[in-house]
Amino acid sequence: MTTTLRLFGENQLRIEPRTAWYLNDLGEFRGRQALYTQQAPQRLKVLRESAIIESAVSSNRLEGVTADPSRVRDILVSPRPLFRDRDEEEIRGYRDALSLIHENANSLPLSNETIRRFHALTRGEIMDELIADWERCREERWIPPPIALAAFNLDFLCIHPFRDGNGRVSRLLWLLQSYQLGYEVGRYISLERLVEENKDRYYETLEMSSEGWHDGKHNPWPYINFVLSIMILAYRGFVARVGEVKAPRGEKRETVLKGINLLMKGPKSVFTLRELEQVCPGVSRDMVRHVLREQQESGAVVCHGRGPGAVWKRPEDLNGGNESPSSKGNNKGNNESEQDPSTTFPAIRKP
Repeated sequence: MTTTLRLFGENQLRIEPRTAWYLNDLGEFRGRQALYTQQAPQRLKVLRESAIIESAVSSNRLEGVTADPSRVRDILVSPRPLFRDRDEEEIRGYRDALSLIHENANSLPLSNETIRRFHALTRGEIMDELIADWERCREERWIPPPIALAAFNLDFLCIHPFRDGNGRVSRLLWLLQSYQLGYEVGRYISLERLVEENKDRYYETLEMSSEGWHDGKHNPWPYINFVLSIMILAYRGFVARVGEVKAPRGEKRETVLKGINLLMKGPKSVFTLRELEQVCPGVSRDMVRHVLREQQESGAVVCHGRGPGAVWKRPEDLNGGNESPSSKGNNKGNNESEQDPSTTFPAIRKP
């Protein structure tokens, strides 16, 4: 058996330019992911709960397994739901598998045992080769990890180790491998829902890439690019929805304060308004300005310079540490470059 991963390991496949663009986009989104997880924990909790429900419903619906919409929350949330039929039981089982991944991704090995656990059935020994290829691919760095993830997913679907349920298991493996590679968007945005919404393209690219697979003469790029594009769609939805979910009262102010502390602990110990906005996702510019003004008036920070190039610092960082909040006002006439709070920003309208 020649898997897609093995073809990469033998240098028989080259990365397409389009795929390289996807990799760049995923790298940027992965960096922004860390900012969101640090700055908006309450909003992420809401997204996590929603993603689990959407994933369990969508992944099963792709396989023709459905449940009454009015029953979905009881099936997925109740500690001990009473199932009306096998479909409800399978949907809950998928939810339990998701929870297993969410809670144990870093310690859960990609192995035959894990795959059997996901499927709760025996598997064929042919899976040993694919798992070995995955491990070698990661250790020897045959290709960038996101491509390896997509290639493994394609190989698994082409091997088709189970009588049924292969699609659902493949999506669970996709999620597990994403987490292990540091791409955690699936915690907050349902990858399964996005696959379902693009199911025509999913089946089309799978068919295109599986043709000739058993002879090692297939073209994996349609399916690989589909997988990467779904992850990018998820990240775009993540960025958009974090801003849309209503934040608890006071959280945005706390986000700005954390952002100020984070930037002042950095190597420069100074920051601009734009830099502060970048570490405060989901917070409006007016809110950032409002909190900055509060901190300036209390003497916690001072502004040095004017316009977009103005920088913010601790009072003790100015003039070699000789200036304090109490002396700032007395020296104002001697420091023409320092801005007065009333001229730092346009006035904020009161509701």
